[in-house]
Amino acid sequence: MKDSEVKMLDENDHIFIETLRNLGMSRNVATTMAYLMNVTKLHPVK
Repeated sequence: MKDSEVKMLDENDHIFIETLRNLGMSRNVATTMAYLMNVTKLHPVK
């Protein structure tokens, strides 16, 4: 069985997403940017 971690966006992330959306960015791109800003380490796929 895989051991995995689920990342959740907090209130500040949602505010950031809404700010990007108000600037004309799509919700999917804004959410992806918010997620990537919170990633501290990238692990290779095994």
